[in-house]
Amino acid sequence: MNEKHPGKAIYRRVSCSGKNGLKLTGTALNMLLEIDGEVDLNQIAARSGLAAAEVQAAIASLLEQGLVEPVQIADPIVPAAAFSKIQACIVKAVGPVGDFLLDEKVEDLGHSIEKFPIHLLPELVETIAREIQRPDNSLAFKRQMIELIKTLNR
Repeated sequence: MNEKHPGKAIYRRVSCSGKNGLKLTGTALNMLLEIDGEVDLNQIAARSGLAAAEVQAAIASLLEQGLVEPVQIADPIVPAAAFSKIQACIVKAVGPVGDFLLDEKVEDLGHSIEKFPIHLLPELVETIAREIQRPDNSLAFKRQMIELIKTLNR
């Protein structure tokens, strides 16, 4: 976290039954009341009028005392329709062997087509493009993929 912006991290409250000796400042208590598992620290700071340093200190105290925990946000996945387009572009660039290339490269990145994270799509495109022997086909494939990625990021 930096001084101007507390961060986009999202936290949720943790059950604290049986915990004795909790020490909370007024700011930490107010933060605890604002934390709901959906709103990020920037939004809490804006709503409460707290400075970034105050939010950072309060969240550190709440974490240390085990009253909150970070929420893990799942990466968005590439839709099946996008993989159909990718597959068609690969086959157009390399021929029938392209049917196997996509599955192989997705597995090489440690994922499956059903749960492939969008943030890894540029890396996947680059590894596939390196497999396309003809430079003009490789370039055309990359251009098509850039357009596809743009539509996914909207």
